[in-house]
Amino acid sequence: MSSQDPHDLHTQIESLDPNSISSNRKTITILYFASAFTCTSKHRETLVLPTSPSPFSLPRLSRLLADTYIGMKEILESSAWSVNEEMVPEDEVDKVILRGDEVVAVIPPVSGG
Repeated sequence: MSSQDPHDLHTQIESLDPNSISSNRKTITILYFASAFTCTSKHRETLVLPTSPSPFSLPRLSRLLADTYIGMKEILESSAWSVNEEMVPEDEVDKVILRGDEVVAVIPPVSGG
C-alpha cells in the first residue's frame, strides 16, 4: 500500500483545456464508454500525472478511478483497456506504464443485437 493518501490524487483529475496545461505537466486523456460514461457522466477527462510516486501504472489509474467514482470498481472489474487506440491484453495490464500524452479508454463489455 502506498504511503500517499489516494484522496490527494483525486484533486489531479481535472477537466482541463489542453491549452492551459503548462509544458512540464504530464497528462493523459481518459475516455469513458457505455457504463463507464454513465458512472462518470463524462465522455472524457484529463488527468495530470503525479510526479511521485512514479511510475504511474494502468492498475494505479484503475484504483484511482475506483476510489473517485461510486460504482466504477465493479465496472472496471469486467472492462477492457486501450492505450493510444490499441487494446491492452488482459495479461499485459499490470505492465503498462503511463508516461504522459496517452489516450486511455475504459471499455466496458457491451451487449446488443
